[in-house]
Amino acid sequence: MEGCSLTGTAVAMGLPRDAIRSVLMGHDSKLSRVIEISKALGLEFYLKQESSDDKNTQEMLEEILSLLRNKNKISEAIAPYDIQELDPETILEHDGAHSTKNHLPIIEVDAAAGAGAFNEQENIISYIAFRPDWLNKHGLKPNSCAIIRVRGDSMEPTFFNKSVVLVDRNRRRRHAGHVYVIRTEDGLVVKRLGKDSEGNWLLVSDNSEWKDAPLPPNAEIIGEVRWTAKTLK
Repeated sequence: MEGCSLTGTAVAMGLPRDAIRSVLMGHDSKLSRVIEISKALGLEFYLKQESSDDKNTQEMLEEILSLLRNKNKISEAIAPYDIQELDPETILEHDGAHSTKNHLPIIEVDAAAGAGAFNEQENIISYIAFRPDWLNKHGLKPNSCAIIRVRGDSMEPTFFNKSVVLVDRNRRRRHAGHVYVIRTEDGLVVKRLGKDSEGNWLLVSDNSEWKDAPLPPNAEIIGEVRWTAKTLK
């Protein structure tokens, strides 16, 4: 492209005027747009998924999607999502605006007492399409939400082991009684926040067999849990 007009080249390729300029200026771009530019320039594009255990990743994905597809457990009238699974490669084939409008990523991480991170570098293993009207009604923006799985029984009966939850990373302000995904030294946990008689914050378990614990001073609120899917006992 040396000596060519960036805007003119983009338009000639059928791309938005600033598509190429934005990439060259170092702005983050959707993978769908990078794919389009690569194809237009005749470049090869490779997307490598790295995982510590691909078999476990696939099993986790199949388990989550099986739960989300279980229409017998979830009323058609209130299910907030379309049963439309898109993996990372398939979603790139859609128009960029459509792909990011209402598709929430499923992230390869369990929130429990085990180790784990939950950040922008987490491995996205698939997407699930939620209804735009439901997302708008609850003030949820797809680019700040993610689907993860809950491990353990400390939050039963609210969340059973292997429940799937929607986490809104835009909601990090503490509210007593609300449920959050929290990063501690022991890893990620899903807990309800509460306060003791002196006003100190507590990690509260809905399961009465678990004792409440002080919120560690270095704990980080990742986001608030806004929705769940679970297998009913």
